[in-house]
Amino acid sequence: MEKTKGIDRLYKVLIFFVFITFLWSVFRARPVNIIEPIIQARAGCSAQLDFEINKSGPYQFSLLFSKGYNSKDEVELRKKLTLFGSINSAGKMIPVSLRLIKDGKMVFDEKIETVGTVREHSFYRNESNIRAMVRNIKIAYLPPGRYSLKITLLKDMADFDRIPIYAHAIYFTPENLARVENESREMDRKMNSYWYNGWLFTRFLVKSLWCVKFCDDPLHRYKLLDVTHAGQSVTIDFEIKKDEYYKFTLLFDQGGTSEEIHKRTALFGDVYKGGVTVPISLSLIKDGKVYYENTLETNGYFSSKNIRDEEREKTVYVAERLVKILELQSGYYSATFTILTDNPALNGISGFAGVSYYMSHDKFIF
Repeated sequence: MEKTKGIDRLYKVLIFFVFITFLWSVFRARPVNIIEPIIQARAGCSAQLDFEINKSGPYQFSLLFSKGYNSKDEVELRKKLTLFGSINSAGKMIPVSLRLIKDGKMVFDEKIETVGTVREHSFYRNESNIRAMVRNIKIAYLPPGRYSLKITLLKDMADFDRIPIYAHAIYFTPENLARVENESREMDRKMNSYWYNGWLFTRFLVKSLWCVKFCDDPLHRYKLLDVTHAGQSVTIDFEIKKDEYYKFTLLFDQGGTSEEIHKRTALFGDVYKGGVTVPISLSLIKDGKVYYENTLETNGYFSSKNIRDEEREKTVYVAERLVKILELQSGYYSATFTILTDNPALNGISGFAGVSYYMSHDKFIF
């Protein structure tokens, strides 16, 4: 009897230690590796990274430039790498301010002219593998504490308008860099495995069935916009409840007959031909402050679909032309689309401005 009680106690102790080990492995503080997007390559645009350091050591603050999502355009990639630079070439210089606060007190506030890149870095964001080049800003030895880092662009960088830029802070030791690289490779293998893709499909199916009954409708807002005359504009107000990617588009009525559709396709273009270029200004206000503002030349189109024209209470078959894809955080937004030139070739064709949830993250076109 005593022997049985002793064995029971031993089992309980072992189970307790296994449980504690499991909790430690799950909740232990991981070395710093935090990334946030800089929404636009314009002076004053910034990203803030809040993190806690538990171990003294070197930390690197840098910019990440996306090489593209499954990009197979070698010419485009070479142009990007020329902008990014390398260990041996400066690339396009980007001046930034680097401000670091520790436990409420300023550590440093510096202006730095960044050039070149030092290595590649892969990371996953919203289940997409982003391959980027790293441009070093500063490496600093930091003690434990709570930190807030702000990286701000000090100059308009029009050459980077279509290239996603991120701010990055990482515990800068060979061991941690190797760990991050190994995790990325493991994630690559996981994402390419049959079981994981099967799990993603199952999750999507369950979520779709659940949302039929309980979820809010995905964001889809469309408003009539006269695309033929300069100065015409429309504003779409919307709320974001989930941090995700959203697309801003121009849409053109394709007509009701096959003859009209064929004739108008030459005007709209397609994925291979640009069609009539329509310059547009897109201004995005978030919670009363400018979040994004840029002038963009739109051309081609990448999808056709039916949308509901609420103003005229009818369904319209449209060609959808991409203006911009942005990663948005939760909040209240107002998007203003403004046509910048007269486009007489589009006379008689109804146009729309649109904002909608971007569902496919593996084929971004920035």
